[in-house]
Amino acid sequence: MNSKEREVCEYLEERSSEIIELLQMMVSQKSVNPPGDTTAVADVIAEKLDSYQIPYKEIVVKDIHKSIISTIGEGGKNLLFNAHMDTVPIGDLNKWTVDPFNEPLHGDILYGRGSADDKGGVAAMVMAICALKSCGIELNGRMTINPVADEETGGENGVKYLLDNNYINPDMVVVGEITENNVAIAHKGLIWFKIVSKGKTAHASSPWDGVNAISKMIKFLNR
Repeated sequence: MNSKEREVCEYLEERSSEIIELLQMMVSQKSVNPPGDTTAVADVIAEKLDSYQIPYKEIVVKDIHKSIISTIGEGGKNLLFNAHMDTVPIGDLNKWTVDPFNEPLHGDILYGRGSADDKGGVAAMVMAICALKSCGIELNGRMTINPVADEETGGENGVKYLLDNNYINPDMVVVGEITENNVAIAHKGLIWFKIVSKGKTAHASSPWDGVNAISKMIKFLNR
């Protein structure tokens, strides 16, 4: 670890309570998806970036899906850090043993909807860019953080919108998801496809004259 790296680590260590407070404030802002309103969470992040005098853009889709893009450094390649602000719903509140939105810190553990997936990642990225700015670190290129909306239901109003409208075009991306602090270099992915099974109609009195499309599909699915 060189002196600059040590300086950033010490800076963050001294501000651990600030990092925790930022995460608590984000968790307290409900952003369950659907509907996926990330306005309040994004406002918390914007206030933090303002306090460090770091510029940012706010992109709002359909009035409620607010994402943030903030970049430091100039020229060179762009390394983008992405993490989402929306969360899955809380489910049955009666089955929670803590307040999913306003639970205090339990020792070193913070409970609450989104504290891990994925507001913890957001807090880390936000405070990382703040630390680099405060420590005067000169980057060999650019670093962008992208707290984004609408991940839990597919990203149509989040990352996909940002890409389709040329808001982001990074050279490299780090996604802050749950990997138990290990680096994961692949994603399981998702493929949608359509299968059509065709049959032949027949009267119920003589089913042998027809072809059952359901039976054909069952054989396919079993394989």
